[in-house]
Amino acid sequence: IFSWKKKFLLRKIFSERFTKKIKWKTEIWPNQWKLLITAATGYVAYGTIVPTAYRFDSPQSAARLGLTLALFEVLLVISMSIMYAKFPDFCTLAAQSKIWKLKKLFFKTSFQVIVFFISLVSLTFICLVISKNYFPQFFERFLGIWFFIIIFISTLLKCIIGLLHQYFRCFSQEPIWKMCLIGLPYVS
Repeated sequence: IFSWKKKFLLRKIFSERFTKKIKWKTEIWPNQWKLLITAATGYVAYGTIVPTAYRFDSPQSAARLGLTLALFEVLLVISMSIMYAKFPDFCTLAAQSKIWKLKKLFFKTSFQVIVFFISLVSLTFICLVISKNYFPQFFERFLGIWFFIIIFISTLLKCIIGLLHQYFRCFSQEPIWKMCLIGLPYVS
């Protein structure tokens, strides 16, 4: 950031005058409120599970649930980074109306993300099972195997919805918010 060449680049970026003005009410707001609904339903669905387990079961089970959910969230974010890295390419193809190339790249990237996510979960599961024999107190901090599988399926569905969400955002559309509102009572 502080090198001579980069200072010139930053000076050039900040000195440019943009001729096109953005109209917030017509260009930004229509998608922002839909993103707000999507984020709020995700928070209500996943952010209330641990306090509910704390209230109705025990602090130990709530801690196990929270740690297991956090583990899966980390694995999901790591695997979705493949999609986030290619998102500018998606938007470029969508802007150029190269829909066939966009679909091909999207399905290829989606396959990579899902396979990588399943591989990460499998590797994590193997490590947890191995740790059960050597470090039982570490293994006991997570939920049991059946809950692990249920949370895996739920997170895999969340991954697929996230992939579709990125695809629709290339076209500046946000149809996922409707699914979030419909599915909120079932997830909670």
